[in-house]
Amino acid sequence: MLTILSLVDASPFPVSNEAASAGKSCLDYCASNGICIMADDGPKCYCRPGWMGKRCDDIRKPAANPRTNFDKSAQINPRATICPTEVKGVCENGGTCYLDNDNQLNCICPTNFLGDFCEIKDETQTTPQIPPGPTTPIPAGQTTSSSGPIQPITPDDGKTCADRPCENSSTCYNTGNSYYCFCGAGFTGRNCEQPSSG
Repeated sequence: MLTILSLVDASPFPVSNEAASAGKSCLDYCASNGICIMADDGPKCYCRPGWMGKRCDDIRKPAANPRTNFDKSAQINPRATICPTEVKGVCENGGTCYLDNDNQLNCICPTNFLGDFCEIKDETQTTPQIPPGPTTPIPAGQTTSSSGPIQPITPDDGKTCADRPCENSSTCYNTGNSYYCFCGAGFTGRNCEQPSSG
């Protein structure tokens, strides 16, 4: 059983019986820069962008480019993890949440949004903020990829995200005169149209 502590009102949801009997609680466990999830073996912190450490109380150096959500020292990699269900609401405006190697929450923002949580509307942006390089996040709790890779489409294809080419709730990113699809767990293929094995 998992329990999350809200960052907004700081009131905890019910704590699992095992953790409560051991005297462990999310209450005041993580710094205000983290989200606490209560697992049977105790509290665990997921850090907001810009913070790191076991309890999210260490400042992380900001990215070199303020218009990009990705700290170059913590880029998405093939072993990145999609955020647990309990913290998926962190990214706004359709952003995709993932955890980097330090359990820091990060957001991949859709077209025309930026900021740590995709909370800022950017009228000047014509392409989305995307992770550097084609990589495949791994769903939480899995050790091998069941997500399809990001599927680049050749520039002469002429399609963009406006054509809604990506299937199965995948995320589309424009790349100039083309696009690519970021497949969710269980799908692969150019447009995330094929179930993946595994």
